[in-house]
Amino acid sequence: MKGLFSIGLLALTVAFAGCEIIDRLNDDDPRLPGTRVELFSDQDLGVPRSTNPVSIPQAQNLTSWTQPGATATHAVYHLSLAERPKRIWSRSIGRGNGKAYRITSTPIVVDGVIYVMDSQLQVTAMRLSDGAVGWRKNLMPASESDGVFGGGLSYANGILLAGTGAGRLYGLSSRTGNVIWQQRLNAPIHGGPTVDGNTVFATTIDNHAAAFELTSGRKQWEHEGREGVTTILGSTAPASAAGVTYIAYASGEVFALASDTGRVLWSDTVAGMTATARTGMFIDDVGGPPLIDRDRLIVVGGSDRTVSFDIDRGIQAWELPFGGTQMAWPSAQHYFIATDNGRLVAVDRDTGGIAWARSLPKYADASRLDRVEWFGPVLAANRLILASSTGLIITISPSTGKLLGRVENRAGFVGPPVIAQNTMLLVSENGDLVAYK
Repeated sequence: MKGLFSIGLLALTVAFAGCEIIDRLNDDDPRLPGTRVELFSDQDLGVPRSTNPVSIPQAQNLTSWTQPGATATHAVYHLSLAERPKRIWSRSIGRGNGKAYRITSTPIVVDGVIYVMDSQLQVTAMRLSDGAVGWRKNLMPASESDGVFGGGLSYANGILLAGTGAGRLYGLSSRTGNVIWQQRLNAPIHGGPTVDGNTVFATTIDNHAAAFELTSGRKQWEHEGREGVTTILGSTAPASAAGVTYIAYASGEVFALASDTGRVLWSDTVAGMTATARTGMFIDDVGGPPLIDRDRLIVVGGSDRTVSFDIDRGIQAWELPFGGTQMAWPSAQHYFIATDNGRLVAVDRDTGGIAWARSLPKYADASRLDRVEWFGPVLAANRLILASSTGLIITISPSTGKLLGRVENRAGFVGPPVIAQNTMLLVSENGDLVAYK
């Protein structure tokens, strides 16, 4: 992609902020700012405990992060990153969050180029090393801009896939941003598409999924979940492997579909409320994207349920009475999950037992008016990294749950860290992309 950037942009000055380092903390697990919750309450008495020690695999240098969750399975385990990464640059990607708009896309990284979408459907290609802009493409339909926001990106074989809050799926040239093909869907896409082989999979907020041929955009099949359940933000990127695509709808329904035909292989649910209770409330029963980890599918529900499925038999291996808005992150024998009740937990993959748990600030202050949203975790450099809606980045020991380090950003973040080529990327609520290395 050498021709992506002009000569004038090569001279762009990089703004270093060397003082913003994720420092190692020497004190004994200091309290994080904000109001925390108790680690375990009476309702948790039935949650099993795990005595298996937490181990982590060797770190890998991921060269590309091509879709939500990095790969089609969403499982990349342990990533390489500097132990104390420095902030190396920050650039605007366009419009940030507002009263009627929200960034729902995380960046992707391919061949040293970042692709990112702002809250109003502008896609930008930027150089990973310094944030220089190669091109921008506005995908907002002029006649449909009111109330339209967000989307998601993925990449395969020179084609940049862009799902949008306007209910369209685009195939763009990754070099120029020009439209190769487009498909119109019945509802917005907020979770980003998934690419596996030559097929693109996307879900919409009204619980529909479809598969498209990568190079032409031709629709191959369509699947519909429960009718009458529509959410504002609720569509997550499917997970796909070995000829099976796993869809987790906002309704809480989970489907294993044959990737080539859309035929239902098995189905279940992680719903925590009845369909009647959810209708009209815009509540998601699925939080983060589903995770394929070897023989397990992990779905973190949005209504106090997290379920591990045996992917071969389509039955539940275990479930836990808490949910969240983020994907579970896998390690060798445990999953790390940020729950929606202010906890970070390490869960044994075989039994669902809790190896450790630590509380995270649930509210920004004692008034409990400003709720803190946590994004992640991501396992990198032998630590778990989380970012918050208040601008805090923290690192946690994966073995013990102890707080290792923290740094504060001036603006809150809107999504989990993305790590590729030993560089960590975060998008802020005001529309800035921040790089640490």
